[in-house]
Amino acid sequence: MIASVELSCNLFKNYKFTVDADLNSVQFQFPLQYLIDALNLYGASNLTGVHICYPGPENSLSLLLTETEVLTDCKIRTRDIGDDNMVSDFRFNENGPPDVKLILKSTVLHEALNELEWMENSVRLTVRAAIEQRYCGRLSFSVDGDAGNLTVTLNDKEETFTSFKADANHSYLYKLSHLMRVSKALSHTSDSCIRINDRGVLSIQVVIKSETKLNTFAEFHMLPTELTEEEVQNVFASNEDEDEDMQDNQNEEQSQAEDSMLDV
Repeated sequence: MIASVELSCNLFKNYKFTVDADLNSVQFQFPLQYLIDALNLYGASNLTGVHICYPGPENSLSLLLTETEVLTDCKIRTRDIGDDNMVSDFRFNENGPPDVKLILKSTVLHEALNELEWMENSVRLTVRAAIEQRYCGRLSFSVDGDAGNLTVTLNDKEETFTSFKADANHSYLYKLSHLMRVSKALSHTSDSCIRINDRGVLSIQVVIKSETKLNTFAEFHMLPTELTEEEVQNVFASNEDEDEDMQDNQNEEQSQAEDSMLDV
């Protein structure tokens, strides 16, 4: 799993970035927990000012924190990223637009993932494309564990989604622990975008609103675990049965309503 956050330069009171003409970015690594600990040095609720400075390669990341009359200088050692083959596995847009793109309110996604919190192992994410206006699009999260089985389904017909685009049916397994980390971030966001590419890489983008009305974007990428062809076929065979039952129920309700009108 890889997570990234984009902070606009407009979020800072002062922003200065100087780099060589042939470069447009600077990349380096450091332990994230060290940064979190430094920013929470005076407590998460305090309005602590911070000055962040990175002189360049082979230098430490400097954080100068101010709290009333106290000044604290924190330095975090950094290292060059170099060639990281793992990062290339998460590349998302190499082969054109995603196969799946869903947009919905973060509160809806947060509630769905919270239902899975007590389960274990992997979660199966299934996207059922709309078929000729007969069946609506559907997003399902399914977990099988020692404590039992659970499936949470979000239905496009209930106007759950702002946008629902899927070229076909898709089903992949992902680590439940990764999705639970995403769930923690959803409580601070307004909207979420779920995308899946042709390799099954899952991207969840969220919009974080601030008091300055400037949006911050966070993105989580997850690689799928193995799912056999037989398991995929079983998933959609089950969905077809559910769709038939749903259609039969709708037809029965419509027939009953027509009979009631005739009786009147």
